Amino acid sequence: MTDATDWYDLKFHRELYAGEAVDEAVQRYRKHIEVEMHEQPDVWHLRLRAIKPGPTSRPSGPDLTSRPSGPDLTSRPSGPDRTRRIAHELANYALGLTIQRGGPT
Repeated sequence: MTDATDWYDLKFHRELYAGEAVDEAVQRYRKHIEVEMHEQPDVWHLRLRAIKPGPTSRPSGPDLTSRPSGPDLTSRPSGPDRTRRIAHELANYALGLTIQRGGPT
């Protein structure tokens, strides 16, 4: 069981991120996290923590190990380090999607 200290906060500023990109990134990583989303006037605020993978099963969802340079998110233990790592991956993914869409709109 994870505790309250395992939560990680991310803020996506509307001037930098497309809302659809943030939503898509959350959906892509949803199998690996618990997430609370709050909309504020100038940011989308996410509060998330990692879900610990089962001992014998691999989590469903995106294959987070297929990229040679990417981290293996399926083999890390649950806790603050895993949560932080997934949060950074999610933020990077949202930024990449924003750039592909031509910027925030």
